[in-house]
This record gives sequence, structure tokens and C-alpha cells, in this order.
Amino acid sequence: MHNTNIGKILAAYEVFLEKEKRFSGNTVSSYVSDIRLFLEHFPSAQNFNQICEISASQIQLFLQKQKLEGIEISTLARKLSALKSFFKFTKKRFDVTNYNIFKIKNLKVKQTVPRAIDEEVFPKLVRTLKNQNEGWEGLRNEALAYLIYSTGMRISEALSLTHSSINRSNNSVVIHGKGGKERIVVIHKIVLERISKYLQELPKETLEHFTKTTKTPPHKTPIFLSTTGRKYTPRMFQFALANARNVLGLSKTLTPHALRHSFATHILENGGDIKVIQEILGHSSLKTTQKYLKVSNNKLENAYNKYH
Repeated sequence: MHNTNIGKILAAYEVFLEKEKRFSGNTVSSYVSDIRLFLEHFPSAQNFNQICEISASQIQLFLQKQKLEGIEISTLARKLSALKSFFKFTKKRFDVTNYNIFKIKNLKVKQTVPRAIDEEVFPKLVRTLKNQNEGWEGLRNEALAYLIYSTGMRISEALSLTHSSINRSNNSVVIHGKGGKERIVVIHKIVLERISKYLQELPKETLEHFTKTTKTPPHKTPIFLSTTGRKYTPRMFQFALANARNVLGLSKTLTPHALRHSFATHILENGGDIKVIQEILGHSSLKTTQKYLKVSNNKLENAYNKYH
């Protein structure tokens, strides 16, 4: 990446993902990182025209090297998808591309569904999360787990909530999900109490550090902050959750996403409506919800007959 034009093209692609594709911040970061890694793998390519001449066999070797380094097939599939997206963009925007990338067949990824936790396990989990850290940090992790498990939010959606996100008049919040889609989610009063308890214990200086360093108004400050006064990240919560499941001897499948999945599974098992679950989760179709929850074809057919 020695030519500044490459940097400009990559910057334009990042804006395209954010503004036009409306991808989440995590997805944009992953795609851009994938492209950078690919470009850095070919240091002899001094300009974009040379990058466009990289052969299909060279691309295959790049992917093979990633695989040998222990990169999972799902991640490799995303990297290839990012590369194809990038070169489609350069063709459309700058009329230059690497046609060889499109000779590479998409990688087949086995679709896996997260495992739902048992309902009686959740109280033990949140108690462990709370007790792992004294004071406000434990309360934060407890509140976040309650929030995801009781609403089905994605971890990224939960961590994007600010102090002005929650409508206290009806205990609801507008979620901006994948593709910029909006949906309204109601938060149970018990969860709001957990959040309020955490915020009461959150040190004033931690909140002030974030507002000063980021020049963010207090009402736009994220609800969940780290000990260093920065935005709490999915990785941080994953680490806390991993520690809690180790203490309880639970499976590695217990992740933030598994809490979201458990929310939907438990509602369905207790007679919940699949159409409502679809809307709460932010899925674009009932078929997506069926795959996500392994719903039987009969139940899906009944849902289609009811709503279509």
C-alpha cells in the first residue's frame, strides 16, 4: 500500500459501507481490516493497477495461508466476501477492478445455531457476573446480561444505547439494527431497575472522562462504560461472560449471542408468537427466524397462513 491513491480508494470504500450500505461499525471495521490485510500480503504491488493484476492462484494462496494460520472457515468466507465487495465497489466507482477475485468460488459455511441456556441457569449467571467484580462493574455486567436476555438485543445494539435512548414514559427504546432498520423494543421494569442501580453506582469521574475526551454531551453518552471511562465493548463483555461460565462450569457456547438466542427460544417454548419474535429480533423474514430457532416447518406454515 505504498501509493496514496490506494489509501484514498480504501477511505472511499469505508464511507460507502457506512453511508450507503449502512453496515454496523463492527462490520465496517472487519471489512476494512480484511482489505488491508490482503493488500499488505502483496507488498510488491506498488499501485492499484498492480493490485488488480494479482492472479486467482495468488489469491487462493493468500486464503490458504490464512487457513493454515488457524483462521476459521466462517472468517475466511467473510474475508472473501469483503474482497469481492471491495472490487465491485472499485469497478463501479473508479472503473478499475481485479476480475480474478470473482473466479474464486464462495466458501461454504456450515450454518450453526447458538445453544439456548436453561431458564434456571440465568439467575445463577447474572449473580456470578455481579459478584465477580465489586461495586459498579459487577452491576454493569449484571444489567447488560439482563438487558440482552430480556429483549433479544444484539450485543452491539445494547452497547450503542445512550442515556437518551430509553423512553421512560413507556419503557421502550428505538433500536437501529442491521441495514439501518429500526424497531421498538420494550424493556421490563426489572431490567430498568438493574440499569438504574448500575448508573447510580457509576463513578461521576468515569462519566465525565468520557464526555470530556470524546466531547460528547452527557445525554448522548453510552449507558455502558468501561473502567477507563471508555465505551464498553463486546469483547470486554465476552471476557466477563467467559469468566462467569467457567466458574459455573457452563459450555463455551454461552456467549452474548446465546443470551439473545435464549430470549427468543424461551418465548417460543412458552407459546410465544413466531411473528412477534421475528419483529423483536429484527429479522427480515420468518424463514430467517425459523433457521435461527430451528422452528418446525408446520409451525412456520401456520405462521405464514396466519399473516399472509
